[in-house]
Amino acid sequence: MLLATVGVVGAVGGEAGLSPTRIAANVMSNPLPYLLSLMAAAVWAAYSVFSPRLAGGRDGITVFISGVAAALWM
Repeated sequence: MLLATVGVVGAVGGEAGLSPTRIAANVMSNPLPYLLSLMAAAVWAAYSVFSPRLAGGRDGITVFISGVAAALWM
C-alpha cells in the first residue's frame, strides 16, 4: 500500500512534489489518464457491489466482465 501511494505521489506530483496547483495543471494538461483511472475505480466499485448479487450462488464474474467490456467498448 505504501509503495502504491508513493507511486501515485510521484506520478501526480512529479519532481515538484504534491502541490494543489501543480496537480490541477497536470490534470488540465492531460486529463485522459485521470479520467481512465476514475472510470476504472468506478467499474471496480460496481463490480465489488454487484458481482455477488448477480452471481446468485453461481459464478457471475464472466457475465459481469463481459458486460463491462461491451459497455466500455461503445
